[in-house]
Amino acid sequence: MQHGDHISNVTGHVFSRVEKAEAGDYYAAGPPQDPRALELQSRMEELERQIAQYAVTLPNAGQLRELTEALNAQLQQGRPNRTIVRSLLDSLTAGAGGVAAVLSAVNGVAALIP
Repeated sequence: MQHGDHISNVTGHVFSRVEKAEAGDYYAAGPPQDPRALELQSRMEELERQIAQYAVTLPNAGQLRELTEALNAQLQQGRPNRTIVRSLLDSLTAGAGGVAAVLSAVNGVAALIP
């Protein structure tokens, strides 16, 4: 993600991260963010970083990126399909193989999903 990007969190509220914001600048945002949703978003970003960092080591990095995108899309929905979310997490776990950092990132996401 780059500065100035507009993203949605898992609760569906859009907010912006602005580069070089000055004190007194006003930026409209959605309702206050749920701390749990922000933590989940942070862990999803960490998973994406780990997959990118270990792409050469992972035999199926492209597939893991697609699974991560699908998981993120499910989590963006108002009512994510629990069966699909669990299936995506299982596939990400299996695809992480022996790369501990990627597996740890997947487990970090899974820990926040009831």
